[in-house]
Amino acid sequence: MSDQEGPRVERFNTDAKEGYILRPEGPCDLESTLCGGQAFRWKKMDGCYQGVVLGKQLRLSQEGDSVFLEGAESEHDAIFIAKYLALDLDQGAIERELESTDDVMRRAVAASSGLRTLRQEPWETLIAFIISANNGVPNISRVMENLAEMYGDRAEGPFGSFSKFPSPDQLVDAGHEGVWACKAGFRTKGICEAARGVLEGYVDLESIASMDYPEAKQELLMLHGIGEKVADCILLFSMGKYEAFPVDVWIERIVRHLYFDDGKVSHKQIRRWAEAAFGNLAGFANQFLFNYGRKFIAKQLRKESVAGS
Repeated sequence: MSDQEGPRVERFNTDAKEGYILRPEGPCDLESTLCGGQAFRWKKMDGCYQGVVLGKQLRLSQEGDSVFLEGAESEHDAIFIAKYLALDLDQGAIERELESTDDVMRRAVAASSGLRTLRQEPWETLIAFIISANNGVPNISRVMENLAEMYGDRAEGPFGSFSKFPSPDQLVDAGHEGVWACKAGFRTKGICEAARGVLEGYVDLESIASMDYPEAKQELLMLHGIGEKVADCILLFSMGKYEAFPVDVWIERIVRHLYFDDGKVSHKQIRRWAEAAFGNLAGFANQFLFNYGRKFIAKQLRKESVAGS
């Protein structure tokens, strides 16, 4: 895995829109990247993807190999978003190395070439994946939007009014009842404790991000509502720990089906297998396998789950 000196961006201005063109290093697929369960505040609208990143309302679209960004206020912002999308990583090199692993991974990569692993802001990612416990993407998105609309600051953006994601102090002020009212359910306690920890400084996300993967994971596992899968998602999607391999019931089914002839295998065994098979590219492999399973064998996996229950 390698990156270039920095993402390539250039200004554009047409009668229809203006902003920045982001030039990816290697293939890029916005659909798979933004709508595959890594982030939860992007909405597909008229062929574009509209979202809020670090309190700024943005719009992304794609034509061929180029990504168009609207809403960025400066080239600095455009470069930040290009890095958020991991467009500076040599995606082609990552995919070629994974494809060389085995035939299963070759098919998975070919089915989702251009699927990038986002570099998100840790605070919002922490809360998003606490909410993700035993939850589906549509409901995670709803709870995230509820929190933003009820407790985040309102702002006017280039595409209308929107709500920023609430800061730790805003969620602490909301309290247990306020977060519960956002339909967070049993995850409310974890959200509230995480917010208080970040606000008071005993949960230092910047410090955790600077740790080696095993140490960083142990720090996250100390928090209420964070198990192995949630910790690995936070580490992979916001802290650059690409050796993390999040395992939930879907990844378990996918890996069992594709690699273990549907035999029984524990989550711990799957994580160890992924470490041995993919090393520092395990997180990228995870995303390709998840997307492949979601797109092509989801019905089969559901039937096998029912048959085995």
